[in-house]
Amino acid sequence: MIGSAASLSGTPPQTLLSPFPQACRARRPMLQVSLDAGVPLRQRPQLATDDPPHGRILVVGNDVESALELQRLLRELGYRVVGPATSALEARQMINRNVSAGRPFDCALVHVKTPGVAMIASQLASAAIPFVWIARAGEEAPRHLQAPLLPLPCDREALLTVVTRRIAGPNQPMRPAVRT
Repeated sequence: MIGSAASLSGTPPQTLLSPFPQACRARRPMLQVSLDAGVPLRQRPQLATDDPPHGRILVVGNDVESALELQRLLRELGYRVVGPATSALEARQMINRNVSAGRPFDCALVHVKTPGVAMIASQLASAAIPFVWIARAGEEAPRHLQAPLLPLPCDREALLTVVTRRIAGPNQPMRPAVRT
């Protein structure tokens, strides 16, 4: 072996001489210690810092610029944002993964021009996840699927109003968000 003492004598080395000590440490089994007595690491409850203060929001849309702006605004408002999902398949996978993990979304923002938008909306409805349509000027939401419409671009207040009302439930009065 090149770089080992054994390479000079023709005998196999007892230990590998490496300029990277991390490579040798990676082979040793790591001792895992639980901070909670008697609770294995995999079953330790998640810390409160993992939980967003206001909820978890799924962003679905194929307009990347709008999706990233919505993510930024929602994070500033204290929401945990997942996505953007750019197709019905991605959205379905994200919804299924989070519902099966016991952490369904509190709300979803769905762009009306996303491919498979009707399938996305029906899956959200079947999982009891409220959603809001998002659209630019001239774009219309599917009429057979009832949800409020948030025009893009939007400001923080309009976004906060529509999302908090949608999360609050169907008994809350829903007025369309007005762009200021």
